[in-house]
Amino acid sequence: MAKRVAELLLSPPKGGDEDFSGVNISAVGRATEPMITEFLDALHYTKQFPGQMVPARPTAAELSAGETATGPLRLHGGVVLQAGPFRSIWARVGCDTQTPWRIIWEGLRCIVTHTLPVLLARGEKSGKFGALYIAISQGASQAVDLQWLSERGFRFHHHRESTSSCPSDAELVYYCWPGPPESETVPPYATSIEGVVGLCLSPDEQRVLLCWERGKWQMAGGHVETGEGVLEALSREIKEEVGATVDSSYRAKLLGGHQQAKSHDALMNTNF
Repeated sequence: MAKRVAELLLSPPKGGDEDFSGVNISAVGRATEPMITEFLDALHYTKQFPGQMVPARPTAAELSAGETATGPLRLHGGVVLQAGPFRSIWARVGCDTQTPWRIIWEGLRCIVTHTLPVLLARGEKSGKFGALYIAISQGASQAVDLQWLSERGFRFHHHRESTSSCPSDAELVYYCWPGPPESETVPPYATSIEGVVGLCLSPDEQRVLLCWERGKWQMAGGHVETGEGVLEALSREIKEEVGATVDSSYRAKLLGGHQQAKSHDALMNTNF
């Protein structure tokens, strides 16, 4: 039944491809890779605050202006394209409330089909990949075939509360990593991020291990992954960063840390 409903919603109107809004559905779906590439090349991202993880959701006025505080945007078939941090591209469904659902779906399918190869090629050339995110407003969820996205590698990432007075502006965020699985850098979403750093000693306990990162010497460490203990995470990070193996028989001492509220995306806390 759900599949049949989706087919009815997404099928073109009888009598041709011209929708009542005056937008040609076939033309939206026939956009070429060079056209989408031109859109992507015009995008850039500027963060509004430290730790920002998601480009700003555009208001109606920003849609008309073609940009938000985080950078320019492009519209294709009612879908908003924006650049995000870490070389990501964001496609937003539901910001444009004037475009019919079936046109939005054609626009999104076209964007996904042509953007993933572009991101893959960019990553293979530079060695640094970026994810494609799709943020679907709850009020526009009828426009999207989630099974189609799943078949192309998209996974659910997180829910974003509405920042406006309209609850249906809340977004469901999905993402696809275009590169090899071992190169993926998209972290699981959380309300609080746990991390660990450690002062590591040489076997004779006469020297300390420090890493040169971001222009300074600092202790090795990183994020604690799902299901990890802090010592297990520290051992993994040291192995990944410098190739050293931690002696698990050594009785480590936990000395405390710090907590920073709203350090990521003005929502998530950091605990180190």
